[in-house]
Formats: sequence, structure tokens, C-alpha cells
Amino acid sequence: MKTFKLVIPLFAVVVSACSVDQKAPSKANFAKAAQAFLDTNGLCTDLSWRLKSIPGDVEIQTDPFAPTPPPLTLDLAFHQERTIKAFHDLGFVSVAIEPRSEPYPDNSDPPQIRKFEVLKVDVTDKGKPFLVGDRFCYATKQLVDIGQYTEPSDVNGVKSSRVNFTYKVTDFQSWAKSPTLHLDRDVKQAEATQTITATFVLTNEGWVHERMFGR
Repeated sequence: MKTFKLVIPLFAVVVSACSVDQKAPSKANFAKAAQAFLDTNGLCTDLSWRLKSIPGDVEIQTDPFAPTPPPLTLDLAFHQERTIKAFHDLGFVSVAIEPRSEPYPDNSDPPQIRKFEVLKVDVTDKGKPFLVGDRFCYATKQLVDIGQYTEPSDVNGVKSSRVNFTYKVTDFQSWAKSPTLHLDRDVKQAEATQTITATFVLTNEGWVHERMFGR
């Protein structure tokens, strides 16, 4: 299986490096900067805001008010973490219930031990091609065209320009259309080109999207 990456060929601009001013406010330079930004801004989704990394774990509350909380089951865990369940059903992650214990942070003597259970989550071989960082990605963005742009202006010693550009969603993965993932808006976005306006900033290496400035 081909590994899914958020990197696609840059917008096709065939020029000679020695004859082009990389700092000029041109469609070619803005196209390069726009695609560099789009390469890092594909369509991805988190498993859970409580899951800090993959592999990782999520503490699941059963009945915090019960004298003796009932044991954690996968059904209960999946009821609380439905996106994790959706990716488990796709075969992208493996899950297991694991007991944990830790002292209460109250400096009691002797220390009081808190016992709890977590849902341990790891990525499977099937899910690895789509995992970028700690998110599952299911589409990339490709530049279509650079539209109008403003003449560069200086703001606080930084030269910038407002640029309109159009992109399309490509490499959309069919599994992202699963209704259990609730990605309806992104599915619709993949059906049409998108036009946005952003600020591009001039650096020593050339133009960059404002969100790439300082990286």
C-alpha cells in the first residue's frame, strides 16, 4: 500500500532558477508559496481531544459516584469515544482496556491510591499510511490558480501582499465518507474548487504564506 503523505508536486511552474527573482511579487512565486502551505494543510481528523499522542491512552469514567465503579467495557468506552470506535471499526487502530493506579495529589500519609482504567489506543498497519503526526489524513490540496494580488506594502518592517488563490482537494480517501466519522463538510468541499484570500510575507528566501512565516 502506498504511504499517504501531505506532500504533492509543487504547482507546475517551469522556470530557470538563475533567471527568476524569488522575491518578486509574481504569480510564479506566489504559486510556489501557496502550494508549500497547502502541502502542510491537508484534510485530517483527530481521534479524540483527550488523546495526546498515538500510541496513547484515554481515561474513561464509568460511574464516578458509585462506591465501587463498575468495570470498564469496550461498549462503554466506545460510547464516550465514538471517533475512536469509528477508526477501530475501519481497522485503523487497535484498542485495549488497561488498569492503572496512581497516588492522589493530596500529599496524604500514607498515600491514597487512585485506581482507574484507560482505553489504550495504537495504530495498526492498515492505519499507518494515513497517520501524519497524531492525526489521520484523508486528502491533500493542490493549487489550481493564482488570482489577483495587491502591490506589496510594508507593515512594521515586513513586506506583505494579499493574494487570492484557488485550490482543489485531491487524493480523497473513500473511507473518509463513512457516516460515523461525520466529515460531511469535507466531503462536500472535495467536490468543488475553493478560492481563498491570504497574506503572503516576503522573507530572505522568498514569499511564504503568513502561517508559514517564522517556521
